[in-house]
Amino acid sequence: MISLVLAILNFIIGTALKNSRSKTKAYLILAASFVVLCFGVARTDNALPLLNFKGSGTIDNPYRISSELDMLKFREMVNNGYSFDGEYLRQTNDIDLSSEENWTPIGIMPDGPLFRGNYDGDGYSISNVTMNHFGEDVGFFGKLAGTVENVVMTDCNVVGNCVGGIASHGENGPAIYNCIVTGSLHGDTRAGGIADNMMGTVVNSVSYAVLESPAIGGISGYDSNEIINCYSVYGYEGSVLDGSEISEITADLLNQYIDCLRDEPNGSLLNDWVYQDGLLTLTHKD
Repeated sequence: MISLVLAILNFIIGTALKNSRSKTKAYLILAASFVVLCFGVARTDNALPLLNFKGSGTIDNPYRISSELDMLKFREMVNNGYSFDGEYLRQTNDIDLSSEENWTPIGIMPDGPLFRGNYDGDGYSISNVTMNHFGEDVGFFGKLAGTVENVVMTDCNVVGNCVGGIASHGENGPAIYNCIVTGSLHGDTRAGGIADNMMGTVVNSVSYAVLESPAIGGISGYDSNEIINCYSVYGYEGSVLDGSEISEITADLLNQYIDCLRDEPNGSLLNDWVYQDGLLTLTHKD
């Protein structure tokens, strides 16, 4: 793209200098061309990070997130204003984020850029996420406006005011499907194993997270529009925010509910559950 812009401008500038009888007019053309060039390069550079991801962002050929570098680039793009609205990403490897001393959440509270696309963890782990922030947007996604499924957060260590493992807050009906959180979450005000005040939907998800806070919810620390078929170590009958208790038959119950979602939008993306080494986990598509 840059080469094309340069070639066109070179032709325009050369023609102007050759045909213009006025040096002033020629220099004005040069100045205008320089502005166009800078604008074009800036616009091109803003799009270049997408070229680092394999795939085209469609449901059938999603952008691939395969490394820590990819994950950092994904966060950078969202927090700088690229929402991925209508686009799909899929994680293709386990990603260890222990080198990030204090993870900056994806999506900025209260009114900053948000992720509005679809992120599919494909059952691979995002491990060793450490966060210690004073604000309310303390979760892997600080504030979420899109859909997340099949994400496995393992051994997270989260400290903040209102905290959630996958997401803290939400906007305009976000959704979390088929996700797992293990580790510890400490909230000065609230803590939820999967989310806090997400104002969206949490479906078919499991939390093994240890929670410390004046107000805790095994699944949601405060509010979600719907919590459906979710399970946690804090679960007990009658508590929507805590979900249901994890038992030997939980994997079967989770897979049965996936069968009910297959015909729903993005239902084909949901991975099957298995019980392995004493914990529930997810299969991979590939």
